[in-house]
Amino acid sequence: MRIEDKLSFFRNCIIDEVDSEIREQREKLLQEAADKLRLYQAKAVKKNNAMIESENRFTLETKRQMYSRAHIKKTEELLKHKNSIMNDIIAELKLKLADFAGSDEYIHFINGKIDELLPEIKDLKSIKISFLKDTFDRDKSCFYPRFSDIDAEITVSTFNRDKLGGIIVVDNDHQILYDLSLKAVLDSSIDDIGMIIYEEFDRQVNYES
Repeated sequence: MRIEDKLSFFRNCIIDEVDSEIREQREKLLQEAADKLRLYQAKAVKKNNAMIESENRFTLETKRQMYSRAHIKKTEELLKHKNSIMNDIIAELKLKLADFAGSDEYIHFINGKIDELLPEIKDLKSIKISFLKDTFDRDKSCFYPRFSDIDAEITVSTFNRDKLGGIIVVDNDHQILYDLSLKAVLDSSIDDIGMIIYEEFDRQVNYES
């Protein structure tokens, strides 16, 4: 083989080897680029999903907060309306009790309360009886004689409790108060009245909705 042919063959081998190495390097670089691209895409997708999830959580939490605020506001408005109805009814009951204090039934009612009280205070040594200021003369003449059989020192005073009738008896020795006023009767019934009003209100609201 001539020198020129050997040189040409040798050159071609070198070129082929270089071309092969270049192709390998190029494929390697392309593979690395593809791997990096897939990694970048995976990170981008993960980041995007995290952003979407965070946004969804924020949106859901915002909706929950908005619903919670709306629910609280509605509850407060309903409670305010219930209380308004309750106050109106209590005010009306006070007027009715004030009228009742001027009736014959009122005398029988208080006498019945005194009948229940007398056995508890029959052995006391010192009591104070308070009558409603506005009806002091009438109530004293009606109810004071009922305590005549008690062997106790009795003092008399007046009270003014929303102008509702009745009497208040105090055991001076033991500092125990027996409230037989109409105001006490009303106060002891307010919880039951409120429960009835609220239950009826809720029933009406649920029925209409």
